[in-house]
Amino acid sequence: MNCLYARANSKFYTVLSDDNCPDLFTSVDTNNIKAVPYTYPSSLEDDEWFYHVLKKDDDSDESEDSDEDEKISDPLERLNRQIKTSLPTIGESDYQKILYIVYRKSGSDWFVLQRIPNKSKVYGKKILTFSEQAQVVTKPFVIINEEPDALYNIATNTLYFKNISRLNNVFNNLNLLYREASNPEKQTFLNLPLLNVASDFNVNKISIVNSKHIALVLSQYNSYDDAIKTELHTYIEQIADLSKDENGKYIINNDEDLRIFIYALQERYYTTSATKENRLAKSFVKK
Repeated sequence: MNCLYARANSKFYTVLSDDNCPDLFTSVDTNNIKAVPYTYPSSLEDDEWFYHVLKKDDDSDESEDSDEDEKISDPLERLNRQIKTSLPTIGESDYQKILYIVYRKSGSDWFVLQRIPNKSKVYGKKILTFSEQAQVVTKPFVIINEEPDALYNIATNTLYFKNISRLNNVFNNLNLLYREASNPEKQTFLNLPLLNVASDFNVNKISIVNSKHIALVLSQYNSYDDAIKTELHTYIEQIADLSKDENGKYIINNDEDLRIFIYALQERYYTTSATKENRLAKSFVKK
């Protein structure tokens, strides 16, 4: 049976079910999702979605000393557990407090989620409707969009989205996927053996954009073995427009130098095959 649920007052409620719940979000075909893994910064084609696999509470690779506060919450996994027992039916007084709605088509492993900001709620006003017969009603309304904010596959715990920032108040700590580096992480990056950093350039002068890149690239670079680091160093020498000191270290005088070095570590610079033009990929996705 089709079901529509809502999150309000920190609880899940049943809104519609069985024959009372029509097909919603019909513009999305969950059987043919074109998706790429989320990376920061990334761009999508019009018909693409990002995806990210959320860990279950009992995932075996979760370390015992991991910080639970930094784990991305998974409210839809919790909803899936709760509907196997029972959920209360939402009351009229709760509509004003709805944070988001979740639709599940009959027989489907997909939850379809739409945030409900205040502008999507209509209450305390007279509304003129034109269905079978024009009439004025005063009951509260929630506007359902054509395209949802997120898709969630229950079987794989995989979240699909197009705009990650729209989901921050749904999935706690989702911003860890594009967080800024901490000051210790930024200092560790500036201390890389490849760099000669000017004395007047420090962690406080690193831009937010570069800080977000550092949060992603630092652990990745540290995971490389010596062979990969050597290849990467050769690539940077050939492609990046950076000066070096007498010891072969890249000179970082300012935030722009740092940006060039970070992009080089991410291998964003490339030369076209036919025209031999040097170009920079401003965003990328991992295939």
